[in-house]
Formats: sequence, C-alpha cells, structure tokens
Amino acid sequence: MQHFEFWPLPQINTQRLLLRQLLIKDTEEIFALRINEEVNKFIGRRVPDSLDDAKEFIRSINEGIAQKQTCYWAIVLKENAKLIGTITLWQFSNEDNSAELGYELHPDFQHKGFMQEAISAVIQFAFKDLQFKKLYAWTHRNNIASINLLKKNNFKRDEIAERKNAGAAILKNMVIYFLDSAND
Repeated sequence: MQHFEFWPLPQINTQRLLLRQLLIKDTEEIFALRINEEVNKFIGRRVPDSLDDAKEFIRSINEGIAQKQTCYWAIVLKENAKLIGTITLWQFSNEDNSAELGYELHPDFQHKGFMQEAISAVIQFAFKDLQFKKLYAWTHRNNIASINLLKKNNFKRDEIAERKNAGAAILKNMVIYFLDSAND
C-alpha cells in the first residue's frame, strides 16, 4: 500500500510527549507496563514472565514496523525521557483504507491528559501522513475511561461492525468505535 511509507517510524512531538520507536533499553519499563494489573484489567493478553519476554516483545514489534505491519510508539515524557505508555496503529486494511488504534498508559500517568495528547497526534499522523480514511478502536465495554477518550476524539460506536463480528469470542465484552477522516 502506497501510504504505508513509515520506515523508519517517524518520531512525533507534542507539547509534553515524544512518541518514538521502542528500544531495547525500554525493556524494564515495557515489562512493568505489560504486567501491571490495572493496565491489563480490560486487555486479554499474555503477560510477560520475564525481562527476556519483554525484550522479545520489543524485537517482534520492531520487526512488525520494519515489515510495515504496524506503527507502534513508546509514549515518553519529554521532561525526563520516562516511558509511560504505548500507542499503535495496526490491523491495516486495504478494503476500507483503515487501521486500528490501540493504546495503554501506566496508571500513575492516567487522568493527566497524556493519552489525549498522544491520540490527537496519532490521529493527525494517520489521516494526514498515511492518508487513512478510517480508524477503528476496540475497547472493553466496561472501560469507561477508554470509551470517553474515544468519544472526546469524535469516535462513534460501530454497532454494525459489532453485529458482523458477534460470533467472535474476542468480541464477547468488546465494543467497536470508528473515526472517519472526513469527520476528524
């Protein structure tokens, strides 16, 4: 796809944040983020058992970036270079020129506007630089903070997509939101 020209993955600067590619030096912070019970409360994923697992995760993410299968950024505070979360565009689709948006933020940094800042920058990158027409976001139906964040960014619930995927086990407790580039 022509608009997936993002190698190397560009850094994105916001007022307080730097969005950059994951580095091996992020292993301990990625491990801490991915084992955090609060972060994983609404995410069904394998929790790393060791720092080696976290290191392998970073390697696999960077391989996905190199193969143009994902854009995956570390969310880093500019003031002290601390990794506080991640944000990704993935599940690229030729069919409707779309991608899925995913994100996670360490609880110590939630409710401070950091994820709003990161999402705004990634939405702009997705629509302006990569020229996607639509972004999707799947979230747990009980993750009110995530739902409110999506609504704040003009995402709308996609009940049609939810009905289409109703048989999928993963959707049991999930809701799907979307944002069209025309409505951004």
